[in-house]
Amino acid sequence: FHILGEIKKSSPSTRVIMITGHGEKQMAIQALRLGASDYLEKPFDLEEILLAVRRCEKEAATEAERDELMKRLEARV
Repeated sequence: FHILGEIKKSSPSTRVIMITGHGEKQMAIQALRLGASDYLEKPFDLEEILLAVRRCEKEAATEAERDELMKRLEARV
């Protein structure tokens, strides 16, 4: 969690997928509250990690589109 906090502090837009061998619900909740994009438990299969990465990519694209739209709106105002 410390590393997640450092990543989000230095680069808030960086997507982090946490992977653990300890499947505790409270840990997953804490990770998501601290800014993790996803939380996977071992063992996981390739499709599961690919889906998590695709969700992160989609979130990043949506945020980039939103940021661009905000810039255009601010320029008009």
